[in-house]
Formats: sequence, C-alpha cells, structure tokens
Amino acid sequence: MNKPDFIFNPLGGLGQIGSNFMLLEANQTNILIDCGILFPSDDCYGLNYLVPNFKDLSHLDYLVITHGHEDHIGAIQHIIDAFPQVKIYAPPFAIHLIRHKLGREVQIEEYRSKTKFLIEDIVFNPVQVNHSIPDTFGLHFHLKDSNHCYFFASDFKIDTQAWTESKFDLEYLNQISTKFTYKYLFADSTNIASQREIGQSEYDVYQELDQIIKGHKGRVIVTSFSSNINRIRSLLEIAKKTNKKVVLYGRAVQNYTKIAHQLGFLPEWEQYARDIEKVNCEEEHIYICSGCQGEFRATLNRVANNTDSHLKIKESDLVIFSSKPIPGNEKNIALMVNKLTELGATIITANDRLVHVSGHAYKNELLALYQAYRPTTIVPIHGESYFLKKHCRYIKESYPQAESIFLLNNQSLIINSDGGHSISEKENPGLLYFLSQRVEVPQVSLKERRKLAQQGAIFLSYDIAKGSYTFTLMGLPIVDEEKLSQFIHQNIIKNNIQCDQEAKVLLRQFFKGFYSVKPECIIHINSLKKSSFRSFFKT
Repeated sequence: MNKPDFIFNPLGGLGQIGSNFMLLEANQTNILIDCGILFPSDDCYGLNYLVPNFKDLSHLDYLVITHGHEDHIGAIQHIIDAFPQVKIYAPPFAIHLIRHKLGREVQIEEYRSKTKFLIEDIVFNPVQVNHSIPDTFGLHFHLKDSNHCYFFASDFKIDTQAWTESKFDLEYLNQISTKFTYKYLFADSTNIASQREIGQSEYDVYQELDQIIKGHKGRVIVTSFSSNINRIRSLLEIAKKTNKKVVLYGRAVQNYTKIAHQLGFLPEWEQYARDIEKVNCEEEHIYICSGCQGEFRATLNRVANNTDSHLKIKESDLVIFSSKPIPGNEKNIALMVNKLTELGATIITANDRLVHVSGHAYKNELLALYQAYRPTTIVPIHGESYFLKKHCRYIKESYPQAESIFLLNNQSLIINSDGGHSISEKENPGLLYFLSQRVEVPQVSLKERRKLAQQGAIFLSYDIAKGSYTFTLMGLPIVDEEKLSQFIHQNIIKNNIQCDQEAKVLLRQFFKGFYSVKPECIIHINSLKKSSFRSFFKT
C-alpha cells in the first residue's frame, strides 16, 4: 500500500453512546474530532463521568469540535491539560459553551457554515446539519490534490421543516464533493434500530405543544434538555401567542439560554423570559425546569420531592416531559413521574403526545444522505455495538452502491491511501474514570467501590499485646455485635493472629456463616513494627 493519506483511529464513541473521540493522523499531524465524555452506568457508584483513555497519545496538534453537546466537548479540560499547545476549531455556540465550562477565555478558531479552513494541507469544509443544539456541523475534508474525500456526520438529522435553524445543506455537500472519485461517509447510528423510519420535525413538536398549552388552564411546567434551544424557542413563541411569561428555573437552562440569546438564537427573549426569583410562582406562566433525566440535585427532582422553595405542585399543574430518557435513566425518571403524579400534577410524556423528537437521523434520513453524497465507503459510528452492526445491514439492503462497509470497534484503525484501504486492530486501553474534572479514580478503585457497595465492610483494629480491639461496620445487615466480639476475642486475639490476611479469612467465614455475606475486611494490627493497614484488595 502507498503512504497513507489518513489513519482513522476512533478512541471512543463506538460500541457506546457518548465519549466521541475520532483521531485522524495525516503526515505526522494528529487531529482529534470531538472530545466527549461518557455518562456512567449505575455500577459506577458515584463517579461523575468517563473519558476514553488517550494517555498513550504522544502528541495532539489540533482539535475540531462539531457541536456543543457534552458527549462531544465534555473532556476538553483534560485535552487542554494534556496538550496545552493544541489548536482548537469550533462553531460559535460550542465556543461559548466551552469557555463557560472552562471558566476562562481560551483561544479557539471559529468556523461557520461554508467557511473553508486549512489544517496543514487538509481542506475542511463545515456543512450545516440539523440536530438538537444550535451550530451543529458535519465536517467534509480532504487532502489537497487527492481524489479521496471524507464526510464526518456523527450527530445529525434532516429536518425538512426546520423553522428555528438552517436546514441540512445537502446541496452544498453535493457541490463540494462532486469532483472526488472515492467518498467516505462516517454516519450516525443512534436511531437505526428504531421501528420508526421517518423522522419528525421540531415544527411538529411546536404545533403539539401550542395545542396542549393553549388548552390548559393552570401552570405549565416543561422539562427538556437544556441545550435544546429549538425547543425553548418553540416555548417562547407559544408564550407570545398566549400572553404568558416563560420562567427559567435551573442553572443549566439559564446558562444555555443566556448564551443562545447572546448569539441571536432566541430573539425577544428578554421581553418574555423571567427569572424564578422575580415572579409570583402562583401565576399561570410556562416554567422551564432543568432535570429532565431525573438528576438527583436538579430542579425538577426537588419539585417532585416537594422540597423546592419556589414551586409547589398543585392539582391544576401540567408537567410536560419534552424529552426522552437517556439509556440508564429510565428508573430515575419513572420515580420522578410517579412522585409528581402523587402530588396531583397531570403528566404528559412523549409516550402520550408528540412533545419530543429525536435529534438523530432515522433510516429515511440516512438514505437521503447516502443518495445526496453518493459515498463509495460507509462507516457507521456513534452507536452501541448492536446499532453499528444493524446499520451495516441496512446499508447493504438499501444502498448497494456502497463498495465498502466497515464495522469498527474503538481502536480499529482505517488506513487509507490512493492504493486502497485496510483495517487493523490496536489494544483498547479502556476508559478513564473521574469524580470531577480534576479528580481521577484509578480502575482498581472503581472495583473497590463496587465491592464496598455490594458487600459492605468491617474495619478491625487490634493490639495483640494488650488484647484490645475496636471494629466499625459499614453497609452490613443488622449484626449481633456481642457475638462478633466474642468471635474476634476467641479466634483472633487469643490465637495471637498476626497476619491480617488470616484475620480477614476468619472474619469472612464468620459473616458468611451467620449472615450470608462476605464483607471487605480492613485490618490494622497495632502491635506490628510496620503498620499492615494496607489495601484490603491486596492478597
């Protein structure tokens, strides 16, 4: 094979929803497209987010952001810390979100629709797409004088009725790609497994919400993704028509709408929007609350638990969930819906009425993109493993013109040149785990947290010479502490047990025999010259 034009190395975003990291290598230049986080599952026990392990990356020259969702910008602090000289490109809305997230000004090159920019000898053409956040772009790029081109469309939909944003510019995409012989498409797989084949428009949601809100006498509480400025724009238009005010409640929704207003996405916003502190909450306004995913500390969760100082649910209240659950959040949302119902509110969700549409492409939109771009090679991205494989099958059935279809995993390399392309696999180093932006948790500690949560723990400290001991129990069933004390005295103290591992085995036998659990045992033997208070997972 000739010297490669590009090596594509997905560090994250495949086999999962989130943590989008696509590394491009060209002529010793490393370019990262997006740097997102992955939200943790229930068995991560208090971790805040996860990030693909990029620590083996020797250098990073450029970072190009497609849009401002957390699964595309959430890890930017870690990237800047690791590669302080990296040059960043992003659209305006994402730039403002990044600076707000970092809490400081940072140099970022702005791009907009059709504003061609060069990175070394790579030509980038941003293409406006539809999504659920403003300023979302697909990236069309190619090396100078090459007959290969690439279109990276990770998050997109095609909204033919888009009324609060520009439409997906398929005409421009066709125009800039028509001269190329070989075309590669990297395309969103999020909705490929849906029974729905035809996407719905944000305008349809606007009309439905308008009908619902006009027909309700009482307060209307709406929760949605705070980044969905199109949805908030719809509620603003309804407020104008119904002579109501829109009350922003929650830090996230306030931050996003403030930025959107500054950039012109929410015209007349200040005329109709109010802060919760400046209104009589008994009045029949439209209240937009953050927390549509049941987050513990979010505004709507406080309202549902009747602990909020401003909004107290009444029987005349209507609560609209203008969103869908992110996988893994279903239980928290169902619990919140039940609590709101018990307080007397009427609930409408996307299962009841058309109050939410996805920001990701369905099958007919994928096919429309295939037909407009006419790719020779298609690479499904942005989806769980099941979605990626199903997307490959759909391409074979609906678009036989594709000469190649690649089913990739994270760390699968596509090596492309004028002489062809090939796939190779690298060892996947896994994920990095974080409690916060500055606090990383090693993988072994995650295993420890899981064991503590599942098994409980006993902390035992004793002095053999004195025959004294103390213990503390955590996360265990009700224990007969007198029986436990007798066991420790008879089996550990009197037998002069000086090995913490031996004491651990005895304690586990006690708990297994009487309580059917095997807790983690942390032993400190005071009489040893050198403390043996060591990690309770080491043997």
